Parts: sequence; C-alpha cells; structure tokens
Amino acid sequence: MIFRRSLAQRPAQAAPGDAGGRFLFAAGRIPALDGLRGLAALSVFVFHAWLYTLAVPNVAHASGLGDYLLRELRLGLVLFFVLSGFVLYRPWARAGKRGSAPPRLGRYLRSRAARVLPAYYVALSAAILLLWGLNGSPGVRLPPLESLPLFLVFGQNLSGATVMTLDPPMWTLAIEVAFYVALPLLGWLALRLGRSGGRRFVVPAVLMLIGLAWNIWVAARGLPLPYSKSLPAMLPYFAAGMVAAVALEQWRPSAAGAKRLAAAGLALVVGHVGLRVATSAGWLAVPALGWMRDLPAAAGFAAIIAAAASRPARGVLRARPVVALGTVSYGFYLWQVPLLVWARGYGLLPLDPLLAVVVVLPVALVVATLSWMLVERPVQAAARSMRGVLIFTHIRLSLASYVRRMDTNEKDTMLGRFRGRRSFTAAAAAVIAAMGITGAAVAKTGGNSSTPAKATTTQQSSPTAPDAETPDANEPADANDPADKAGANEPADKADANEAPDANEPADNGKESANKAPDSDGPGGHADEPANPNANTQN
Repeated sequence: MIFRRSLAQRPAQAAPGDAGGRFLFAAGRIPALDGLRGLAALSVFVFHAWLYTLAVPNVAHASGLGDYLLRELRLGLVLFFVLSGFVLYRPWARAGKRGSAPPRLGRYLRSRAARVLPAYYVALSAAILLLWGLNGSPGVRLPPLESLPLFLVFGQNLSGATVMTLDPPMWTLAIEVAFYVALPLLGWLALRLGRSGGRRFVVPAVLMLIGLAWNIWVAARGLPLPYSKSLPAMLPYFAAGMVAAVALEQWRPSAAGAKRLAAAGLALVVGHVGLRVATSAGWLAVPALGWMRDLPAAAGFAAIIAAAASRPARGVLRARPVVALGTVSYGFYLWQVPLLVWARGYGLLPLDPLLAVVVVLPVALVVATLSWMLVERPVQAAARSMRGVLIFTHIRLSLASYVRRMDTNEKDTMLGRFRGRRSFTAAAAAVIAAMGITGAAVAKTGGNSSTPAKATTTQQSSPTAPDAETPDANEPADANDPADKAGANEPADKADANEAPDANEPADNGKESANKAPDSDGPGGHADEPANPNANTQN
C-alpha cells in the first residue's frame, strides 16, 4: 500500500547544518521542502531570464519548441502556492486529526507579518528607485504615481493600472496575504466540522470548487486581468496543498509508497507541461485549459510535497545549495525581475537566456542572502521574542479597549450570533463573503481601471506564483516560516510563495494587448499561463 495509518506524532526533521549554526539552515524547517522551494525559485528565475531577454518581453511572442518549454518553467509559481497551502494549513490538519490545540491566532499573525512585510517593503522601495527612471525600457511597466499606495496595502491586483507593474511578481504576494487572512477562519471551520476522516477534506474541497467555478466564469466572460489575479482564481492551488496536508496527517506513506507517490506527481506535472506545449504549438486544442489552468500540475506538486514531507530528504532535495536557495527564496523571488530589467535598461543584460542567468544569478543570490541576513531573519527572531510579543499584545489590547467602549447590549448581540448552532453557519457565511470581496473590488476597479500603465514595450511580466514568479508562492509564499513547528516550513511568501511568492508561491495568465508589459509573474495569468495560444497569456 502507498499509505499506512500513522497515529504517532512524527518528529520534525532537523535541517542540515543546524548543529553548526549555519545561518542558511534554520532549525524547525523541513530540508526537503526547502529543497522544493529552491527548485521552484530557480525555475521561475530561468523563466524570467528567458522572458526578459526576448526582443519584446511578452510570453505571447514565444515561438518554437524551446520557447514553449522555457515558458512552462513559470510553473514554479504554482508550486509556491501549493507549498503555502500545505505548510500553513498543516497545523490545523494536525489539530483536527489529533485533537491538539490549533495555532494561536496572535502567534500566527505575528509570524506571517514578520515573514512577509519587511522584505516586501524593502524590495518595493528598491524597485521604485531602480526602475522609475527607466520608463520606456523593454520590460519596464510603471504604475501611475497616484496608484503607488495600492502597493503598500497589497491592493495592486485590484486595478488594471497597477496589476503586473513595477515588480510584477509581487502580484502573488497580494494573493498570499489574502490567503493568510482567510486561513484562520478556514481552519476554525474545519475543526468545527469534526474529526472524522472524510470531514477533514470538506473545507479544501469546497475551496477547490469555488476556485474552479470562479475560473469558469472568468474564462466564459473574457474578464480582464484583475479577475484572474485574485484569491478566488488561485484557490485550487492552495486547496491542493491543503488536501495534501490533511492526507499526510491521516496516512503516512511507506518508503516504497512515497517513491510511487512522488513518481505519480512528477508524471502529472510532466504530462501537464506536454499538454501546454502541444496546445501552444497548435498540435492540440484543449478548451478546458482555459478554466482548469494549471490544476493538473498543482495536483502533481501536492503529491510530490506529501512524499517529500513524509520522508527524510534525499537526492537533489537534500543538496545544500538547493536547500540554501530555498531558505532565501523569498528575497530571491522579490528581487530577480527588478535586477533583470534594470540590467537590460542599462545595456548590461546579454540577450541570451543562458548568458543572462550567468550574469544576473550571482547578483540575485547575493542580494537575496543579504535580505535574509539583514531583514528577514532578524525581524522574524524579534517577532518570536518578548519584544515582538509585547508590541503585538499592545495592539491587541488597544483593539480590545475599543471594543469594551461599545455599548454592552450591542456587543452581546454581535457575539450572540456566533454562539451555539448558529456559529458554524455564521462563520461559513463570513468565509464566503470574504472570498467575494475580491470579486466585488475587482468589479468596481479592475474592469474600469485597466488603463495600461505606462508600458513602454509590448508588455511585461510571479511565487509565490506568475508574472511567473514565486511566492513569492510569485513568494514564494512563505512556506518556510518555522513559526509553527507543526507546519515546519512555509513557502516564501509566498509567503514563501511567491512568486510566492509569487514563483510563493506559489501560476498564471489573461488577455493581453501588444502594448502591455509582459505578464509573466504569477500563477494566474498572463505570462504564466497561456490559456489561449492565439491572444491570451492568462488563464
């Protein structure tokens, strides 16, 4: 059998180098997942190196088998999203299986904020400084100056004037942050459903169906890019990771079963790539790809993640350079496109993908390592320290003080709605409403604000997910955050995945005119996911 029942708690694997205190190998992380994160980050980087060395940086201009294969490296973003779903939902899956306490909300929020915000704001500031004077350079797509505040609140995906602009992979971080906010309520709903085996799959299954329904609607109506760069559009990828988390708590694969599971997952990913290439080349017509997007690959990644997390790391996933790259993948994801575009703007980027990798990869690795050492790691350590706890406690107490000043009867009435039999219904309604907020906001802003940002070439491109980038899942979504050892690893948000996170993590595409900057950053659209080889690079 591929799986056998596992009732005993399995100890987390220690990352290589922990004993020696190596800064790139943090305690509490699963090396195999860091290895996957490193591979996802590298695939997204090579994708971007190919994209930004095209005469016109636009995935729609791919031609030939080589281009079609390189374009599919954007799937690293889908991997970031799946990693985020797996790592972040796993503590709730474990609590549902074992009856243990779920993650504490305050700790969870501190962890997510410390993981995502500091590095994001540093990279955002750097992108503005590096690229604002390069308007007109190939691959540079700047948002209107008055729209920059949207980036501060992760709202860039809500407007056609800002989505996939400035640092395109950051679109995946807006998705990751929305998922982070919704996750505690989703986990609470899952626990309310009970501990029986089948019920634990209900929440991920419902999210999968919501995401598929959303994408069918978007594809059928030909809606603009902000609709496909939204949380509902990416839900199937997160849900795939969540299903893997629940399954791994329910069953543990044997050594042979883990190998077969990983092989089956790899076959799904390779098959999906082959199908995409065949449709791009005109050999096949598969209309369902317009709404399925990269779900088959996401299912394959989920199987690979489950197999990798269940056994000690082996082979390439244990290689120290790959694990180290996974550790710094969030910063690597955030900085890679600004560095590539900046180098091209000043004539420093060879217009050959391989040479571009040779020139920019070392610089991107140095910058990502500095981001980890000087920004990400210190802030995360502070968030776990007493000082971090005091800061967040002060904020929480301030909010509690405000609530206490409310009229007592009114407060009781509000709280009463979440008591007894009504609690589950009310919470379910809240989740559905939260999922609809993105759609409502897009309807108000996305469709009417699709004024192309000052695009200088035909267009440009996440992890955490697709300009074609990670987590950041483009984070890389933050699947590596050891905030909850139960989850062990969070994709660089990014979170983790980024391209991201958003290669975090960690996806996809939409209709693009010849005047748009290449959309290749993230699971959901444009350069990432060419749904229609004719004119559409988004799903």
